[in-house]
Amino acid sequence: MAERLTVEFCKITRRELANIMLKRKNEIDVKLLRFAIEKTVGFEIIVEKRFQGNTLDHANNPITSHLNVKVTNTNGNDDLNLTTNLKPKSSPFQGIISQCFEDHLDIYIAELDRCLDDQIQKFVDELKKDGYPKFEGSEDTSNVVPTSADLFVYFRNCLVQCSKLSTGQSLLLLVQTFQKYLREYANRILTANLPKTNTTASSLVGTTRIFIQNLPNIPSIVLCTAEYCVETIQQLKDKRKEKITKSLVDKISFESERNIFKAIIAESIQILIQDLENACESALTAMTKLSWQTIETVGDQSLYVTTIINHLKTIAPVIRNHLGSSRKYFIQFCTTFVDSFIKKFINHLYRCKPINIIGAEQVLLDTHSLKTVLLDLPSINLTVSRKPPQNFTKIILKNMTRAEMILKVVLTPNDFARQFVKSYLQLMNNDGDISSFQKILDMKGIRRPEPAHLIERLKREHATIIASHQQQIQQHIIIFRLISWFIIRTYFIADEYWQTFEIAHLLAFGYGYKTWEWKSNIPIRSYLYPFIILLIYRFLTLFHLDTVSILVNSVTLFQTLLVIIGDLVYLKFLQGHKLIFLILLCRFTCWYTMYSSPRLIINNLEEILFICSLATAKK
Repeated sequence: MAERLTVEFCKITRRELANIMLKRKNEIDVKLLRFAIEKTVGFEIIVEKRFQGNTLDHANNPITSHLNVKVTNTNGNDDLNLTTNLKPKSSPFQGIISQCFEDHLDIYIAELDRCLDDQIQKFVDELKKDGYPKFEGSEDTSNVVPTSADLFVYFRNCLVQCSKLSTGQSLLLLVQTFQKYLREYANRILTANLPKTNTTASSLVGTTRIFIQNLPNIPSIVLCTAEYCVETIQQLKDKRKEKITKSLVDKISFESERNIFKAIIAESIQILIQDLENACESALTAMTKLSWQTIETVGDQSLYVTTIINHLKTIAPVIRNHLGSSRKYFIQFCTTFVDSFIKKFINHLYRCKPINIIGAEQVLLDTHSLKTVLLDLPSINLTVSRKPPQNFTKIILKNMTRAEMILKVVLTPNDFARQFVKSYLQLMNNDGDISSFQKILDMKGIRRPEPAHLIERLKREHATIIASHQQQIQQHIIIFRLISWFIIRTYFIADEYWQTFEIAHLLAFGYGYKTWEWKSNIPIRSYLYPFIILLIYRFLTLFHLDTVSILVNSVTLFQTLLVIIGDLVYLKFLQGHKLIFLILLCRFTCWYTMYSSPRLIINNLEEILFICSLATAKK
């Protein structure tokens, strides 16, 4: 009985509170609302401890109507529906009164918006005053701005408080507020303090020592903080979906905010790469200024290589320590750096002109030394070496091998033009780029008019190689199609007979079956393809070769020849495309292509004609 009276009291209190707040809505401020909510929730906790809630467990109990309450308007108009979207609670008394505050939580959200704005401004002011915290840890130490954790803790507390009162529209508004200030944090705390990517190392720092101590700290801490935000946003999203009403779950998406932080990560990595490249720039410039034509002996690695290696051994471990909690991004940094640096190294290599044989051998030795150090970049100066990722190693070997091949071409005598060009194509993997060849000729110091003669020879030799490769591909295509014709001895669909074989047989021999498409007043099929088959049948009849087996196999062979023509035209159409081999691989490894190509299906002829039209239009 006592519990029933208490429930009825709660019901009346909720209704009266709702009426009062509706009548005096303009007088409610966040302080008053928060005070009322705290007192109400405190009372609900007391009731929860005192009673079991047995009277609220029955669906037909009139007292449980607080789950869908009708509150009388003081003006005597229709009742105000305060339907709640609350999920099942751990206690039946939770929200029995406090749910009446749900329609007024926009006041709380507005105040929260102001508080978050003040909080972000506070973070900005502190950052301007003190700067980012100086990283003093090791490789295993987290390098995250503390304010990011404070922000998410604040978000979490707000979520817990709001979800106790509403899991509907108010919680969705709260999510949108969080999204707004995540973007604010990204722009004002992280992006705004990143160094500009076009800033040179000399303008930022005076010495390498200053570079090491200061520059990696800002982009590294921004990167680690952005990564932390990306991961925590996902957790925040999952937590929101647990709390909010199912009908509103699809409206929650933090993808745009995650993308903002991912872009910050990419920009931070690019800044670190540029800074390290700038540190090595002076050494690369020194390489181009050496008089390579006067080198008389091959010694140890050159001074510029030693300078580059010292920069790498000094700076890379510092960046690795700063990104200790984000190793995958350190590997990404290393991979992107070596790809960019080696291309820059090759460009500077072309500027080492003229260069004699001894000089080329010295640079070849220097290149090998650089390759060795770059392969060890992710674990440089570590006591326990870690095996670098396969993709990282592949990039270095591919690009540095090209640099080595350039030098080997320089070492190749050019007394016989044909032999020199063949050696060039062999060493450079059949690269017919004229500009690269011209740069190598400049490195060798070959004077006019000999370069023009060598370039013409290169064009002819390269064209011969391309023609040879194309001929091999054509042969493989023909063999592939003939094999498919030989092994296919089944039927696929009825139309390959009813729309071709049968009609051609009717025209050639006077009997056969016509389907409805051929009997209507306005035929919907063309006699063109069956007429071509008719000519084959008539030709075979002249030589008394009109047996069933020959009739069937001859026209499928004819279809296969048409497909071969289409493939060869397609090959010519793709000539010069960067992905030609990948495209051909996809086409000829498709089982359906092999299975259906020898069949007399009109779609096969349409495909061939379409390919031919594309090739004609390309001309």
